[in-house]
Amino acid sequence: DRDRGSERRLIRNWVDSRRLFANTFMPIVVVLLILMFITTATRSYLLNNLLSMVGMILLILIVLDGVLSGRRVSRFVRERHPDTSLSTWSMGFYAFSRASMIRRFRTPHPQVDIGDSI
Repeated sequence: DRDRGSERRLIRNWVDSRRLFANTFMPIVVVLLILMFITTATRSYLLNNLLSMVGMILLILIVLDGVLSGRRVSRFVRERHPDTSLSTWSMGFYAFSRASMIRRFRTPHPQVDIGDSI
């Protein structure tokens, strides 16, 4: 039910056809966490603090990317479907949750390639 409807399909295709910062966020965070565990175990506190600051910067960037891409996808969907019942918040959150997943693990599977026009 969550993925049904022409508006949701349009959002999925919009997200799947673009390279967004949210697409690379999960792999970067996994590497960052592993590095933080290693620096904690080796008692390299200065490097650990630096990695924590990098994590905070990444968090700010992902929030900005989510807000900006949510606004763009909302504007795009409203151009194609002016009578949509979806709110801007729900369209943006759906796009962000789709974009933050690794592409091969997305459900439903992507129907367009990166760079395709919609």
